[in-house]
Amino acid sequence: MPGATNPQTITKSCVATVVIPARRVVVYDATTRGLVKLPAGTPEKTVCGVTRESSAKSGCVAVAVAGIAIVESDGSAVINPGDALIAVGTSGKVKTQAIAAGSAAVYNIVGICNNDAQVPATDGALVSVELNPALTVAA
Repeated sequence: MPGATNPQTITKSCVATVVIPARRVVVYDATTRGLVKLPAGTPEKTVCGVTRESSAKSGCVAVAVAGIAIVESDGSAVINPGDALIAVGTSGKVKTQAIAAGSAAVYNIVGICNNDAQVPATDGALVSVELNPALTVAA
């Protein structure tokens, strides 16, 4: 996984109800602005970044917001270098998302797969992601 070090990291306070694992996408909480949590479902439109460590309940967590970070795949499909990635369900894991102009589905892309080779369709497989959160239209 090329360049998987030194992403820009910020410390964010977490929503108090759960522990957030390392290597997961976190989103901003709509109720309490500024706090982060695991996604509520797909599509998620408020991506903050990827956790670098696990959080404690009512604690803080280091979140990579720029650069290259490591995140876990949900294992639903292979991920190829250059694929756009979205947060999946409530796990904070990622999957690939096809991009198609003119579609009505809008997603917040977490970033682009930066692996040298294809990531297998295995739950928990590590994916190097070039963080580039942005709203986009997807197929």
